[in-house]
Amino acid sequence: NMNLYSGDVHVHSGYSDGSSTPVGMAFAAMYCGMDFVVLTDHNTVDGAQVASRLFRDCGFEFPVVVGEEVTMSWAHLNAYPLREVIPANLPPYATIRAAHAQGAVIQWNHPGGYDRDWYLAHGDQAMRDTGLDAWEHPMPQYNQWKKEGRLPTLVGSTDTHGATYGESERTLILAPSPAAEDVAEAVRRKAVLLVNCTDRQVFLGTDDMIARAVAALADGPAQMERRAARIKAALAKADIPALLRRSPAAVVKPAD
Repeated sequence: NMNLYSGDVHVHSGYSDGSSTPVGMAFAAMYCGMDFVVLTDHNTVDGAQVASRLFRDCGFEFPVVVGEEVTMSWAHLNAYPLREVIPANLPPYATIRAAHAQGAVIQWNHPGGYDRDWYLAHGDQAMRDTGLDAWEHPMPQYNQWKKEGRLPTLVGSTDTHGATYGESERTLILAPSPAAEDVAEAVRRKAVLLVNCTDRQVFLGTDDMIARAVAALADGPAQMERRAARIKAALAKADIPALLRRSPAAVVKPAD
């Protein structure tokens, strides 16, 4: 009962510093051929909850996973799926515990990007003893860590702030469905793969997951048929006019 599903685990809407509505981000993810999208605005779950609820109420069978980029001075961490916001003023391990208390997984976003001290303390330890569930983006030590058997769970994302995803990275999961809980469980089981479309080393993760992805590529026509069936199922009961009428406009922030 397990299948491969593709999605993006780090995107933003106008509810933080993105340029599109939450519903617009979900539509764009569908257009790009994804099976799920994790909406992760900075320090809020409001936009993600709006899109998730509207897609469900309007008959769409497409998972919009409620997430949050918990944005702090010491690190940026994505938690998903969430029922409520995680405060951004908690100490490191309390933040991680708060995510796990909601049954969520929590990933280290763009390690080394905005977290010099945290990266110096943990960047060479492959997340050991941090309690984090996944590492976002490829790392220079990938081949060494994999050879040594200490590769962390890797996820791919675009971190897009507009309604364009490009083809840079995706997260591939092996799960019974692309629903929010199954996405999180796949991360916990390491049944995920970072798809890195900008490098010759396209698939990053365990050998088992890489073999499954290669086999899927070799079975291209069958994959296309399954993709078409999933699109039809997602839209079979969808009320698109109702969704567009009920979707709130983009949030306009006051000038500084």
